[in-house]
Amino acid sequence: RMAKNQKIIFNSELYKLGIKQFDANLEQILEIFSARKIPVFLSTIVSNEKDLKPMLSERTGQNIDDKQWDEKFANGEKLLLNGDTVKAYKIFSDLNKVDSTYALTHYYLGRIAYKAGKFSEAKACFKNASELDALRFRGPEQMNEIIRKKAGEFKNVILINKKKIFEANLFRLDYLIRLI
Repeated sequence: RMAKNQKIIFNSELYKLGIKQFDANLEQILEIFSARKIPVFLSTIVSNEKDLKPMLSERTGQNIDDKQWDEKFANGEKLLLNGDTVKAYKIFSDLNKVDSTYALTHYYLGRIAYKAGKFSEAKACFKNASELDALRFRGPEQMNEIIRKKAGEFKNVILINKKKIFEANLFRLDYLIRLI
């Protein structure tokens, strides 16, 4: 039922319903395996947030002039494409102050921070972009919280924190590549 809705805004009622459904489904699956004493390896969800820009960004702020927003956003993209990250950063930061729910703004801010070697800032921006992506292609962080919680509740479950492993090695690898 949820897949037929293309847009699912972060923290909307439909979003919350999806999280609740994921929690209930995982609980039910783990109860079945636990009752039969079957070991389960459960992994956190990981996706490449740095290289996969949001598929659907939605502005949810009120009183926003669409034409003015679109012009500023297009100008920021043009500046970024031409390598003027300082001016692009200013534009995207200003737009983010007007409406902080537009996923692609966070993504571009992350790309700029990453290029500047500000990996912690970039990571936070990429995470925001992923969470705010209105096309629910990637699992939100709340799902990882549920996975970690359920792994702790069932004795037969072994948690594999792939997200943590992936992130630790991704940023380290990218940093090393930049040194070469």
